[in-house]
Amino acid sequence: MNSLSSFFPRLIFGGLLLLLPSIGYAQEKPPALPELMVEPVVASASLMQTVLAEGAPETYVLLSEMLDGGITASLNDSHKFRIILKRPEGGPPPNVKQVRLQIRLDDFQDLEKRANLPGLGEVIVKRTLRIGLIGSLYDLHTGELLASAAIRLAETETTVEDVVRPVKGPKNRELLTKLSDEAARQLVTRTLDCLSPPRVIAITGKQITFNRGQNFGYPVGELVDVFALGEELKEPDTGASLGREEVLVGTARVRRVNHRVSLALILEDHGIEKMCVIRPTNVKLSDFID
Repeated sequence: MNSLSSFFPRLIFGGLLLLLPSIGYAQEKPPALPELMVEPVVASASLMQTVLAEGAPETYVLLSEMLDGGITASLNDSHKFRIILKRPEGGPPPNVKQVRLQIRLDDFQDLEKRANLPGLGEVIVKRTLRIGLIGSLYDLHTGELLASAAIRLAETETTVEDVVRPVKGPKNRELLTKLSDEAARQLVTRTLDCLSPPRVIAITGKQITFNRGQNFGYPVGELVDVFALGEELKEPDTGASLGREEVLVGTARVRRVNHRVSLALILEDHGIEKMCVIRPTNVKLSDFID
């Protein structure tokens, strides 16, 4: 009898242990990632005419290919989206946002200026590369514009050539690669700001830590605003959701950026807490200095 009485409690306890992993797994299941369809980079008709008139179609084609690959790779590396190739059939899965990213090049110039130095037998070559693109996020099913961002970048390089032996062949791709990589990084950062903004994950004294690292974060010294999330806002006429209210509760300055997180010094605090949203600000540091 004693053996039976001790057996049943052990049996019940063992069954509870078997259930614990599944219970913990259900509680820790991460939220579903947004699904993102990335369209190929296109150019406006006027830009194409300008590119052809200036005789730089090869550089433009190369830039388009670099942007296509760089933007898709950067979005995938962020681990914040599921990249999809085509529009899925049927409605979206429950609690999954499905969006479309459209990228349009609206400015491009590859300008080269030369200055001869006969006395030295050299030619100074100054090359300026300028690009501009607009990224637009649309709801994949309703077609509603969710957000848009304009990226404007320019880089210049100066080289020296020998008058007798000028450099021939295709132009150096290093400047083009640098510019396209930075454009892709900035566009992905703006996309993340819209669909998955960084959140405060730790507060220690006058320092906050938020979940945005060096690849798609904000540079050291940049100011950011901190917002507390309020109730959901709805359009009075249609009842459509306008997102959640964001209440400004503070400002901070980025002081250190690691691989996956950033640390910022609080400059103004009106109720900063964990899970507050971080967004870039237009406020200047001089506004906090008497």
